[in-house]
Amino acid sequence: MTFRIILFRLFLLSGLLAAGACSTLSVSSPEMLKLDGEMRYVRDLEVGQTLTLDVRNPGAGGYEFAGTLFDPAILRLENNSLIPPEKARPGDFGRATFEFLALAPGWTEVVIKIHRPFEKDLPPDIYKVVEVRVGGQSAPAKAAPESPKPEPKSKPEPTPKPEPAKKDPAQSQDPAEAPKKSGWFSWFPWF
Repeated sequence: MTFRIILFRLFLLSGLLAAGACSTLSVSSPEMLKLDGEMRYVRDLEVGQTLTLDVRNPGAGGYEFAGTLFDPAILRLENNSLIPPEKARPGDFGRATFEFLALAPGWTEVVIKIHRPFEKDLPPDIYKVVEVRVGGQSAPAKAAPESPKPEPKSKPEPTPKPEPAKKDPAQSQDPAEAPKKSGWFSWFPWF
């Protein structure tokens, strides 16, 4: 009986050690980011990890995808596909996926642009923006803007208060403000 307990404990211990070793030696798993609702997102990756961006197809508004912008030294677009809707519903044009591979440490923004084909004179609109930090890199620091020179302080001139508008008693809807009728007209309210 003690042999079975020892064998069970050894088996359990070896299983735990194998699971721990696999988790530390494994390559980073692919990451899926569903871009619904918000316009801006942030995601951290490791070199060699894939990131799949899943977005709604903007065809309901008459839009088409107009390309993506990103730093090709940091990310590479591996795959781009349009997925039709599961059920045909009005206004549902399905989804689109953009699959990126992290190539090197650094920081970049993935900008997904859309446009309407009949609006040829207008530039594309920004649809979604994902800040991608590979290998723990963060966005470059922006230069501090020059502080504006303070203007000399002067006392603001008081604004005159508007006078209340004078009402014409003949146009008033309130019977108390209506002009008093005199003579035989006061007997006939429709005059």
